[in-house]
Order: sequence, then C-alpha cells, then structure tokens
Amino acid sequence: MALNTDLPDFDLLRNQCEKNSRITKRVIDDFLIAFAARHHNLEKKMNQSFARYRHVLSLFDKSHVEMFKSQYIAHRVFREGGLLEKFLRNPALNRLTEEEREFLNQQLSVPWKFSFAEIADEPAKDFFVMGDAFSDEKYLLFSPSIARSASDRNILLWLNLVGFNGSCWQSYGPIGQFNSFGPEDLFFFATEKKSDIEEESEVQADIEEDPLPYMMLLSGSAYPRTFHKEDEIIVMMSEHEVQPPDTLRMKKHFVSEYADGVYRFTHKELGKHPQYAQAYYNEDEGAMLFQAFTESGFKLMIRDFNATGYNIPDIPYLRVRLQMLKTAETILNRKIVLH
Repeated sequence: MALNTDLPDFDLLRNQCEKNSRITKRVIDDFLIAFAARHHNLEKKMNQSFARYRHVLSLFDKSHVEMFKSQYIAHRVFREGGLLEKFLRNPALNRLTEEEREFLNQQLSVPWKFSFAEIADEPAKDFFVMGDAFSDEKYLLFSPSIARSASDRNILLWLNLVGFNGSCWQSYGPIGQFNSFGPEDLFFFATEKKSDIEEESEVQADIEEDPLPYMMLLSGSAYPRTFHKEDEIIVMMSEHEVQPPDTLRMKKHFVSEYADGVYRFTHKELGKHPQYAQAYYNEDEGAMLFQAFTESGFKLMIRDFNATGYNIPDIPYLRVRLQMLKTAETILNRKIVLH
C-alpha cells in the first residue's frame, strides 16, 4: 500500500474513481454480495459470527447491521486468499460485461484490506493521504464520505475497507470514525482479544483473519475524549524489575502503604484526581508497577521516583483511554483488569 509521491491529475483521477464507484455498485452491490452469500456456506458462517456479537449489534439500527454484513461478505470475497478467484471461474459470472470482469480481475491482483488509519494530508477535495496505524505505509484514498465527516469533528482514527482502482484506493461499506480511539487503544484491544499478540504487524494479520470484533468497535466510536484542563485522561502503565525501594527516601514525594508483600506508593501531589499517580512494588516478583491517568502525571511520578536513585524510562508499556476500556469490555463480554 505504498504511496506514489508524484501528484496525479486529480480531475482525471476523480473521473476514474467515480467510474469505479458505478461499476462497484453494479457488480458488487447489485450482484456479487447476494451471489457470494449463497455459496461456500458464507451466509451461514457470517450469521454464526454475527451471533457471537448480538449483544453489541443490538446497539445499532437494523440498516447499519445490514451494511456491516455486506462489508463482511465483501471482505471475505476480495481479501487476500478470498473467494474471488473461485467465483471468477463460476459460469454465473459470464453474465458480466468485459469491463466488469476486468474490474474483478484488477481486484484479484490487489486484495482488499481493512485499514485503521489517520489523515496525514488532504492534497485535493475528497482525496486524503492516509497513514496506516500499524505500519509506516501511506496511501492515497478517495472518499467523499470522509470529506463530509472530517470537517465536522476532530476524529483521531478511521476504519475503512479499502480496494485499489489502479491509481488510488477507495473505501467500501461503512466508514468508522473514532473520536477517542488512537493506535495505542487499538493495540490494547487486539491484545485483549488475542493475548499472544505482541507486535503491531500481528494486529493487522488478526484484523484480516477476524475483522468482526474490530468492526464492533464502532459501538464506541462516538465517545468524546475526556480532559481535565489541558490533560487528557488516559491510563498509562509500565512495569520494571527494580531493587527494593528505600521507603525513607521515597517519603519526600510518596506516601507508602504495605500489605501482603506489596508496597503501594501514592504520589503526594499527583495521587488524587485526575492523575491518580501510584506505584506498586511486589516483593516476591521484585517488580515495580507504575500507573497514572494522565501523561504529565505519569512522567512526573517517574521523575520523582528516579530522584531516589533509579533510572526508569518514562515510556509506558500500556496506554489506553477509558473509552476503549469500556468498549472492549462490552465487545469481549468480560471485565478487564489492568493489573
């Protein structure tokens, strides 16, 4: 999904994109979605998958659920290793014109994919340079729908099912607009969904294999970001193996408590709302866990802890908004305990 740095003629490209949209409606919306649903048990498998998230789907209008189903089927057809190649050999597709079959062959050469991305640039009306959330890739996307939405709200992240038209990418189906989810929130969700995920590249692979839970994140898309003055409320945590802390030296900045082999150090100034800056030392594990609810609170807590003789980096291993935590619990249907 690499971006060509040579700027195209956007008027010509718009014509190509609009033509591609018309073919998409004829071939995919009006024919292929229903055709695909009847083959390879796809509709049955889809309904089984959707049934696992009925508690989330109940939050959406029926029309939105139908759009999710069309998008889900389209992804199963056009994704890498999808059903498109088999369908192209089916006699039922002989009804298509030469132009329509050429369109499908082009989709076969460049598979569709779900993309969580941020807007990096807007080089022309309805055209966006998107930066993928889980790689360094940037790509040119034509999307009048994003253009209408981007001007209204401060959206952190977008979710699109995208396909290539030969010159740029276009989206298909519902567009996800997330007011309070960023890449770190998505990574958190992925690791809660599948605990053995460790790298960002594994997140994209999981989305392609099982996109429906990620599509369900739209149930929390409208949650606004939460601020206290200039500080955004974000849970930040890190854990490090350290030598036992000197409680006497800690007294300058922390209030210490002890129970059952665990010390809790609450920062004297930052331990209350909204920062809730605290550190926990587990004697058995020889590990210190740091937690705060704002970035400034986290960094200042680490600074004051390091003043007692440590050199702990102020980079969290977990950074997640409370909005994602609530949404993940709803989708995964379980309580998430952070530590």
